[in-house]
Amino acid sequence: MAASRYRLVDDAEMERLLHAKESKNTRRVMTSAVDSFRHFLLTKGLYQKFESFDIEMLDARLAKFYASVQRGDAPMRSSAESRENLRQMTKSTFKVDQDDTWKRYVYQSADELGKNHRENSTNNNTEGRMYKIPGSRNCPVFSFELYISKLNPNCEALWQKPKDSLSASDVIWHCNSPLGKKSLSKMMSQINKIGN
Repeated sequence: MAASRYRLVDDAEMERLLHAKESKNTRRVMTSAVDSFRHFLLTKGLYQKFESFDIEMLDARLAKFYASVQRGDAPMRSSAESRENLRQMTKSTFKVDQDDTWKRYVYQSADELGKNHRENSTNNNTEGRMYKIPGSRNCPVFSFELYISKLNPNCEALWQKPKDSLSASDVIWHCNSPLGKKSLSKMMSQINKIGN
């Protein structure tokens, strides 16, 4: 049997290689690739914490990612599709529920999933849950419920145009109009930068 040109690298050696002075370019490339994959998941309306995916889910997501990247028109198409996906989200796209231990969380409702995501889903909701963080001003459940409560009741869009002027005590913070595609794209880009 011929000797393999590839050797098995353990976790400790991988960590050392990734943080070695000579691997600055490798870190830059890997960071860029991870950012690109996260952005792909975001634009498709999919859960972005891929570190928690099981191997089958990660494989399915990476296959879709690689297929979309290899097409020459992918960035333009992906950007247009992501804006359209965001425009199609409604107030019922996400819901609040509680698990068996009574912990509340926000999740993407199954009836709002796209065809491709539904094929890969094994339960009634997506694999992502954002759990309540009691006492935190960054609690996703509190933030979601506050956001939903301030939306215009006459508009079903999840992303609505904010009023030109408002105060924290106002009952409604948004106009009876969905946010435009360019505004959505800009908002998601800003959220992505903050998240990284």
